[in-house]
Amino acid sequence: LLADEEAAVAAAIEAARAAFRSDDQRTSVDMLLQGYTVKAIADEIGVDERTVYRWLAQFRQELEGLLPPEANG
Repeated sequence: LLADEEAAVAAAIEAARAAFRSDDQRTSVDMLLQGYTVKAIADEIGVDERTVYRWLAQFRQELEGLLPPEANG
């Protein structure tokens, strides 16, 4: 990615992350971006893995709406 594209992606990630009202939801995104597994995230936060998958799907959907079309490829 070019520097402009990297900046746009970083801004979109932050905006999608900020759309979550819950600290736990934001933490799940942070942990995923740091390389944690869904199981590790669920264990750390104290929720079911399905909950984490649902949160991450919401994050992905929000992110896709914020990224320029060429970045969604």
